[in-house]
Amino acid sequence: MKSERFEAVLTAGHKEDAVEVPFDPATHWSRASESLRPGRRGVRVDAEIGGHRFEGAVVSRSRRHWLPVPAAVCKAAAIAVGDEVTVRLAPHGPAAPGTSTPRAAIANGSACVVTAGRHKGRAGRVEDLHASATGHLTITVVEADGTRFKTLAKNVEAAARRRS
Repeated sequence: MKSERFEAVLTAGHKEDAVEVPFDPATHWSRASESLRPGRRGVRVDAEIGGHRFEGAVVSRSRRHWLPVPAAVCKAAAIAVGDEVTVRLAPHGPAAPGTSTPRAAIANGSACVVTAGRHKGRAGRVEDLHASATGHLTITVVEADGTRFKTLAKNVEAAARRRS
């Protein structure tokens, strides 16, 4: 999957310094968050800051997404709280089971068909793609008559667009 590059400011955290990630990696890369330790979930990533690579995890706090930066990386990259840094992130390892549907195939606004689960056979437009608190990718599907229902993203496939 494609890596993402962005600028961020290193911010002091209560346990370690971090940078804010401007997107939700769970929905962006169709990855479920996973347990990192008791009480903490996140999406594992391969990160690079200041030319120094490390494995990390993007965690959510207060509806924002953060990449904690180990002190050893800060020291090696000669960065401190308040410095603007270039960050490169990529998903770590293979896609989690049930989340292999490419993000582009189920993007908000695209046509889809439900291929499994309770709503199998129904079709509509994808709306509100996001990762739930348990890490599952969920979407709202809006049918042509305006009826809305929720389903898991793993149960949905992009519908072929017809050309007139």
